[in-house]
Amino acid sequence: MKRHGNDTYYKRAQRIGAPSRAYYKLAQIDHHQRLLHNGMKLLDLGSSPGGWVAYESRAVGASGHIFAVDTEQLRIDVPANVTFIQADVLQLTQTGLNPHFEGKVDAVLSDLAPKFSGIASVDSARHYELVLAAEEIARAKLDRDGIFLVKLFRSEDFQQIIAGLRSSFEKLILEKPESSRVTSSEIYAVCKGLR
Repeated sequence: MKRHGNDTYYKRAQRIGAPSRAYYKLAQIDHHQRLLHNGMKLLDLGSSPGGWVAYESRAVGASGHIFAVDTEQLRIDVPANVTFIQADVLQLTQTGLNPHFEGKVDAVLSDLAPKFSGIASVDSARHYELVLAAEEIARAKLDRDGIFLVKLFRSEDFQQIIAGLRSSFEKLILEKPESSRVTSSEIYAVCKGLR
């Protein structure tokens, strides 16, 4: 709790019933890029504790739907327009998502991060594996005009990841939301126009 002591965005999130500052990260990216709207069908990867899901649920409204995937349960009351799938994203790339839902989605949003070991090379490799898994799912589930939003870290693999995303999507914009800690190396890639 000490880490959250003077965290303005964490306190704001708590006041509105969101479990983390991640709610505001997505809200700020969406405000800049105008990604989400009423009626959209979304796939959220790495959805626990549920900050993004809470924002997405409001953004897409009752006519939209979110499929949220994580190995850990959400720490929010699951809204009516959300289907939670407890699964490992790395296994989903092998088994496919069809047992859970069929068809395409309008956007795939990934806030996936590895459990950090403190060993830079190991953490970088684990993160790269998660980004590749999320991209594989996005390629399978998005139409050509779909949106892929993915969390990245400025690691030794950063430029290689960016090059891979640029080869898969026509447009890539990097976003560092104000609510992201200044000390964090995280940055988000907004990808559009599946090649």
